[in-house]
Amino acid sequence: MGQASFKLTTSVRVTNKNISSGSGAIFGNDSLAVVGDDEPYLFHVNPNDFTTEKKKLIKKFPLNEYGRINKSIKPDYEAMGKVNYQGKTYFLILGSGSKSTRNSAYLIDIEGEKKKIFDLAALYKQFNDISGFSSTEHINIEGVANTDTNIFIFNRGNSGTNIIFEMDLNQFFAFINKESDSLA
Repeated sequence: MGQASFKLTTSVRVTNKNISSGSGAIFGNDSLAVVGDDEPYLFHVNPNDFTTEKKKLIKKFPLNEYGRINKSIKPDYEAMGKVNYQGKTYFLILGSGSKSTRNSAYLIDIEGEKKKIFDLAALYKQFNDISGFSSTEHINIEGVANTDTNIFIFNRGNSGTNIIFEMDLNQFFAFINKESDSLA
């Protein structure tokens, strides 16, 4: 196998004081959409200077003195993708599933005006069951990726094993919409 030939550069170090963490990010349409695991907002960031262009509330949470959601109640938004749902493009934001307060998913249209909330407890239970986790191991979703037809949900094995759950994207939506009892 030959060596790859490409130019690698780094950006200038920039601190965006409006965003405490960046757990999920999607680039498109000359904008960077970012969510954080302890932030209640979907941020749109200018990819040239990393300034916050706008922020949209995902869900209201009480914030601590640092403007963050306390760990005990945070939704832990750890994964973000861009999906086509019912003919429109949405950001899909997933909670980690590591606690009951972290079992939600949000579909937010690109403009940030419309959103739909899903309870992922049944999906994460299915993941836990098919993974063969013991009673001391738990789901901890850290990433999501998709094609036009499939979704890949990544579990980080800090309390279990690293697993990629793959399923049909339409079946995923049917399941979380409670239109189907099966992921097959």
